[in-house]
Amino acid sequence: MTFSNLQWEPQTKREARRQEMFTFVEQWQRSGESQRSWCEMHGMQYAKFQYWVRKHRDAHTDDTSTFVDLVATAQPTKSICTLEIHFPSGIVVKLPSTELETVRQLVG
Repeated sequence: MTFSNLQWEPQTKREARRQEMFTFVEQWQRSGESQRSWCEMHGMQYAKFQYWVRKHRDAHTDDTSTFVDLVATAQPTKSICTLEIHFPSGIVVKLPSTELETVRQLVG
């Protein structure tokens, strides 16, 4: 038997319907409309559309995990306090306490 002798069977009605409904679900997703308003605009029963949305989601969801792995890297943190300098003119300067040289220049 050679491949040229093979004939492809047409899609079953069920497979054709599934593909058609999945196409509708994808059109809805791109539309930005709510499910209910999309159904009203296209003359589709809302409950049936919800059924196909669930089928589409299940068919396109990886069963292994719905969580994303996060890797946290610990970085040393410094305790930074804010230093406020109130000048007689009413000006207030707020600096991180790590900027001691800047403080010396302003006060000195």
